[in-house]
Amino acid sequence: MSAWKVYYDGNFWGHHGRDHAGREIRIDKWFMWADRQWWIPAAYSCGKGLVMDFCMRIEAEQIQAFIKRWNLSAENDSCECFTKDQQMEMERENPLNLDFTPQLEANGKKLRMKHGCAICYNPCLPEGTRNEREAERAADHYHLDTAYGWVIYRYAFPWKSGRRSEISSLSLTMIQRPAALPGARFSAKREGDKVSFTHPVSGEEYVLTVLEIRQQTLPLSNTFGSERWEYPSHFCTMRYTLCPEIPESELSIIDSAECDQPRPKEGTHDECQPGASSGVTAVGMIGGADGPTTIIISAKNEEKSRIASSALHYAPVTEVEWRMIFREKPYDETSVKLF
Repeated sequence: MSAWKVYYDGNFWGHHGRDHAGREIRIDKWFMWADRQWWIPAAYSCGKGLVMDFCMRIEAEQIQAFIKRWNLSAENDSCECFTKDQQMEMERENPLNLDFTPQLEANGKKLRMKHGCAICYNPCLPEGTRNEREAERAADHYHLDTAYGWVIYRYAFPWKSGRRSEISSLSLTMIQRPAALPGARFSAKREGDKVSFTHPVSGEEYVLTVLEIRQQTLPLSNTFGSERWEYPSHFCTMRYTLCPEIPESELSIIDSAECDQPRPKEGTHDECQPGASSGVTAVGMIGGADGPTTIIISAKNEEKSRIASSALHYAPVTEVEWRMIFREKPYDETSVKLF
């Protein structure tokens, strides 16, 4: 294998662009956060910015317990084997999964993360399977104890001034991104319908009041530029209020159903179905499958309302089973002085 080199415009699998490999800055810093042991072995000073590797260590017993709880095996280790609610629960419980945003402060100036990637070393894989080659290589390069599980994150931070800087001081802040938590499912048919529900973490009681339900159709111009494929265009929107209010970043309401898949137009016979990037998930532009809700201020009573949009279908949407998705951050942010 080639020599260990780290690039700003790159990842564990390769790189692009003309930037030279970064110069290693040894850090060797251990700390505890989010109930996990972390080790920052090194950073790499590149022409465009600073690249840092984060090693998250997990006890093998935790991984084994997770595998046993969900009865995971080589045969059922895929999304198709579990419901969406189960997938969300698994993401929250998986000890090898933690979504976070790192922020650096170099020489007193904040550096914000631009892009990143991650690889996983799992010591509990079924017999006959092995870890990804790049994960084994990273574990070997950093001399990681392979009796543990490891997730190695690599994040790139552009220089504040746009030019490489010599670093005299460096500190790190770890911020967890909100994790999804499935909530109640409900149906609403008319204006004035009310739905009572309980926050799954805080236990606080809320009431959702429906203000309006509308059937809508995407304009004909939204054909996504395809002459061969037809896309669904019918959807339903629900405008509602919450009492007491809860930040939209902590609760969204989406359709339990999936969007209808694109289909060949009459007289065409394409065998390859276009993927998500072809536009069937463009429902996101109106508040989509797991996307944002819209805040509207009612001119009548100054009451804040939101809009949830259903999945796209070929036929008019008359009934929708809505589902609540809560988001929470169990772990507070922490700051660590690296040198």
